[in-house]
Amino acid sequence: MKAPDNNPNRAGKQDTASKGRANGPRGQKKKGKKELSPTARKVVRGLCAALCVLLILGCIGTIWLTIFVFDTMSGTEYEIDLDVTKLEYTTIVYAEDQETGGWTELNRLYNPDANRIWVDYDQMPKVLLDAVVAVEDKRFESHNGVDWQRTFLSGVNYVMKKVGLPGIYEGTPGASTITQQLVRNLTQDKEYGTARKMREIFRALKLEQRYSKDQILEAYLNTVPFSNETYGIQAAANFYFNKDVAELTAAECASIVGITKDPTNYNPHTNYENNQKRKEDILYLMFEQGKLTREEYDEALVQEVVFSTENNAKRIESEQSYFVDYVVETVVDDLVEQKGYTEAEARRALRTGGYRIYTTMDTRIQGILEEIYVNWEEYFPAVLNEEYPQSAFIISDINGKLVGMVGGKGEKEGALVWNRATDTARQIGSTIKPISSYALAFESDLIHFSTMIEDKAVVISPGPGQPDWTPRNYYAGYKGFMTVDEAVQRSTNMIPVQLTQMLTPRALWNFMHDSLNIDTLTDSDVAYSPMALGSLSIGVTPLKMLGAYQMFASGGTRTEPYCYTRVLDSTGAVVLENTPTPVRVISYETATVMNKLLQRVTTGPYGTGAAAKLASGIPVGGKTGTTDDDVDQWFIGFTPYYVGVCWFGYDEPYKTATDESGNKVPVYDAYGNRVPNTIRYNNYPPPILWRTVMNKVHEGLPVKDFTYSSNVVSLEYCTLTGYAATDECESTA
Repeated sequence: MKAPDNNPNRAGKQDTASKGRANGPRGQKKKGKKELSPTARKVVRGLCAALCVLLILGCIGTIWLTIFVFDTMSGTEYEIDLDVTKLEYTTIVYAEDQETGGWTELNRLYNPDANRIWVDYDQMPKVLLDAVVAVEDKRFESHNGVDWQRTFLSGVNYVMKKVGLPGIYEGTPGASTITQQLVRNLTQDKEYGTARKMREIFRALKLEQRYSKDQILEAYLNTVPFSNETYGIQAAANFYFNKDVAELTAAECASIVGITKDPTNYNPHTNYENNQKRKEDILYLMFEQGKLTREEYDEALVQEVVFSTENNAKRIESEQSYFVDYVVETVVDDLVEQKGYTEAEARRALRTGGYRIYTTMDTRIQGILEEIYVNWEEYFPAVLNEEYPQSAFIISDINGKLVGMVGGKGEKEGALVWNRATDTARQIGSTIKPISSYALAFESDLIHFSTMIEDKAVVISPGPGQPDWTPRNYYAGYKGFMTVDEAVQRSTNMIPVQLTQMLTPRALWNFMHDSLNIDTLTDSDVAYSPMALGSLSIGVTPLKMLGAYQMFASGGTRTEPYCYTRVLDSTGAVVLENTPTPVRVISYETATVMNKLLQRVTTGPYGTGAAAKLASGIPVGGKTGTTDDDVDQWFIGFTPYYVGVCWFGYDEPYKTATDESGNKVPVYDAYGNRVPNTIRYNNYPPPILWRTVMNKVHEGLPVKDFTYSSNVVSLEYCTLTGYAATDECESTA
């Protein structure tokens, strides 16, 4: 017999089944359940089919997006190079501080959208780095370039507001990380929309694959805009606080970093209160995130942040001295000549290459020149003209190092304006005599200090078919025999004319053009009048005359005048080096004798440059020079310390008038000749102004003499014969 089944579950199932079969006929519907109608069944089947299709499409899309992302991340299309040489950086021009031996900043050169000075990561204070991360990207150290949490929440916030629902955040908080912001700054990809955002995300991811967090933060802080045409944290620290970035306090860091959110709204110069509220928010975030202690936070919160204004005006206006103008033009020329740049490339490189240009300027001397020339009405000697003439002045040491220059009287009107000290080639008159006929005559042993030469009428016959030339002195008549010493003092014309006959114009031209590098001489200047008396076809600039006269103070050597010593790029690599080598152009003996002769121009009884003597007693040699009708006036002088050139004249050599249409027209005299712009005076102006300037320049310098050749012997000579004086000579010198 079978044992009874005691499983209650099984028994229950049997009972239920029996009951079911007993209670209803076959095929009868169960109570409590409803079948779907045919229409409903179709809708359900359609929805299920659509869902399946969407799932399939979603899978395909996900697979495609995954493949696209992996393909993108393995390619180079979205790679960004953080090579600092490809960014634009501000060029800084320096001068040596004569007291400390350090370098002081003169000017900054930059494009309006690229005032940027690179600063390395390890020079940035930690409090600055903490401030940036706290306010811009608190998960910077942990994400891979994109903060997915912020991106998702920002996207949800955006969609909710678009459909009229209250957002998660107030306003429109950004989802961009520091890495993404750096991408935007470097690419300038500012297109609005999803496509740009996707590009930014991919680029950020790629960037974090190639560079460390420190490199990314360093690049970000060197590229981010800080308003007022200032980019990068170093330029901002300089601009707003006149400090190096390493010197910034926590409050100053927060104030500067706060500008980046909205450079206009948080500009401290125009919206100080907004900037300070933003500063307080940033300091709180730093405290909240543990980057500041309570004590540090409280201290930073109460610190009064004072923004520099005096320093800003200088940089915004970008004022440049005539000296800096000349440095700019010289560096451009050297980049073209030595580096193969076009002029346009050189000018752009100068404003975007982050160069450091070390000039030869002496800021004290430059300051003296600018003080006198800006306030010319106080310092310049009187003239009899209704309109005062223009003037230029340029100074170097005796070895060609330029230390100061001004290219015009009055306030300078802008950067890179016309510089009369370096750009204006004018007639040089009698200043040609020492650097042409006299120097070569001594070098050729034709004359000595007291050689007697007759001051007499000379007729020059240039050649067949050409009219004779009959030069005259500026004074009436002739004085007969005189020593070379007296001839130089009086600036007699007839003696240099006769020396030119002996030496030939070609020999003088070759010396001035080739040895003294006076490159404005033309072939038509190979003639008596130009070479003997300075009537040149073009003229010579004060800068070139400075270089020519240098040989008399330096013992017969000449160094091409130079205004800078080196140019470095933003990484510290040398771009240009400028260390000119002295070249001997006349013998030490000739230089010694010429030096002594030119000192007599300021000390001798007939000297035309007596007004140039310095109050300190420091010896001065030099030469005056006046052209026909006093259109150009010069004094070129030198001391054991410096060489200085002073020029006077009008920009237009001939007078002009304004016609009814407002045009300038020439003015003619009764004989149909153009009327020269003559400088009229009681006391010849150039040596007077030269003395005014050089007295200040030599202030405090000890009195010393020039160095002379030991082969030159000084003897007293008889003024009647030119020979060594004897007891019978009644007049000696």
